[in-house]
Amino acid sequence: MQGGVDWSKLPPEVFAHPADLRALSALKKLPGAEWVMRQLARHSYEDARRIALTAGALLCGRDAYPEVAELLRDLCASLDVRPPEMFFRHEQIPSARILGDSRPFIIMSSVWLEILEPEEMRCLLARLVMHQHCGHLPYLAVCDFLQSFTAYAGIAAAPLSGLRLATEEWRRLAELSCDRGALLATGDLEALRGLMLKQAGGGCGKWGGANPDALRAQEKLFNDAVADAKLGRLYRLAMYLDAGIAFSALRLGELERWAAGEEYQSFSSGDFSRSREADTQSPPEWGAFAPGMPAWGPSFADREDTRESFFDNIKDAAAGAADLAQQGAGALSKALSTFFDSLQESGK
Repeated sequence: MQGGVDWSKLPPEVFAHPADLRALSALKKLPGAEWVMRQLARHSYEDARRIALTAGALLCGRDAYPEVAELLRDLCASLDVRPPEMFFRHEQIPSARILGDSRPFIIMSSVWLEILEPEEMRCLLARLVMHQHCGHLPYLAVCDFLQSFTAYAGIAAAPLSGLRLATEEWRRLAELSCDRGALLATGDLEALRGLMLKQAGGGCGKWGGANPDALRAQEKLFNDAVADAKLGRLYRLAMYLDAGIAFSALRLGELERWAAGEEYQSFSSGDFSRSREADTQSPPEWGAFAPGMPAWGPSFADREDTRESFFDNIKDAAAGAADLAQQGAGALSKALSTFFDSLQESGK
């Protein structure tokens, strides 16, 4: 047990962000999601990814960063989950993700080893393991596949665009749940602040560090900008689908507000009696955008009918994408087969 939490008494649905729960519930009902999962299983997508990483990345373990491997084992033991394999590879942007439903594995940028303190690395690992603990992995695989396939197939992937939008919306919200879980697992808000700073672009060395106040100020700047409608729909959508944008300033604000609230205080003290039925927290305004939706603003957070219509729009878009996929099944199927063959042969 770490961070003072008895995980056997605190299931994910109790501490998860309400917006994540609503979005995941909507995502599970989309016909396109099941279809993609069947394709991934049919073509052994996760095995192909693992094999490619084994050939070209560094597997963390006894002979490669054993201290990091030990941190991961300790976190998994506290959550009673199977420790995933972890691969380090060179990437320009610090990133970390977890995939693999039956045999989970982590893909992590090696730059994290250079910029994170041990406490911050522990928080990063805790966030990743929380995806496993919360049952996110099948849908994260869909996100990973759609990102890779749409970049590879171009216009042939158009029938899946609605589903990609839906999964990316959910993924942003799922990170909020994992931020909360990492805080509960580690009990170290300061280390999480440091992780968010470095995730956003902060570093160390002779130029000095950065202060969390910078991210707090940026959250306000962002909210002011979207409230003034200075960010057009096309630019919002482009930013939204950019897998390299982690929204660190916005996530830090969400986490700090939750850490200062009654729910976190009760959980961290061992009181798990709080009922989520009474939780009326609105989704973050910054997560509320998609084609056909208004700009971010108070109207979205305040109006229940707008939130419901948002998920209805996503459902309609994905259902339409599934129809298109059936109509263009030949071209899409050919593109899928070529993509999976390329993945296995080139180790993409």
